[in-house]
Amino acid sequence: MKILIFGLDGNVLDNYSVKAKCAGEALRKNVAIFLGIKKGIDYFSKVYIETSGMNSIEQFKIAFKRIRNVSIPIAILKKTEKDFRNCLKFTEKKIKMFGDVKKFLTNNRDKYIFVITTTVPVEDVSRLAARTGIKKHFDVICARHGVWLKGEKIIRVDKMDKGKKHFNFLRKKIKAAKKDMIAVSSTRQDIINAKENKIVSVAVEHIFSQKRLKEFKPDYIIKDFTKLASLLERIN
Repeated sequence: MKILIFGLDGNVLDNYSVKAKCAGEALRKNVAIFLGIKKGIDYFSKVYIETSGMNSIEQFKIAFKRIRNVSIPIAILKKTEKDFRNCLKFTEKKIKMFGDVKKFLTNNRDKYIFVITTTVPVEDVSRLAARTGIKKHFDVICARHGVWLKGEKIIRVDKMDKGKKHFNFLRKKIKAAKKDMIAVSSTRQDIINAKENKIVSVAVEHIFSQKRLKEFKPDYIIKDFTKLASLLERIN
């Protein structure tokens, strides 16, 4: 059985504008505190979107360096991320799955193993999964520093994050070869991760336009999840 590996933010969940706003606010606040520079939320939100799919600590590091090319202490980056996560907790109730995603998952439940890979810290996964309804659709959620398995407790794995470590965990846990994996995502970094690990990449126009997605060189591009089932039949 094929394993479909989905990116979470802006792909399964219609939350990218919310996350970008929270990231922009956290960066605006902490850049002002630690660098003494004031810029608007929109500037930082744009940087967050441009670096989509990366670990948020890395995203914030890039954002700080764009303002001033100096080494940023990890404590500052962690404080920025903490402010970001706290903002998200107050907005999670507004976040829902994309309608086209929910329909695809429901109609194809018996055809594939559904997996999510995300940079969300594993300790936040159960709460987010329950609130957004993704809990009943997915078999595995690979997060930062751990994994959520359907029907089981969270497994903590130090230094685990998106990319090779997630893919290797899935290969061992599900006993699947890379040829049985297909990565479906709307973010730049997810597309890069799939290609670097020789996994078929399907890009979805939930965040970026087709023209922009072509720059990331995925194997396939679809408008939305209504086109995914027919594409998978051709790939298979």
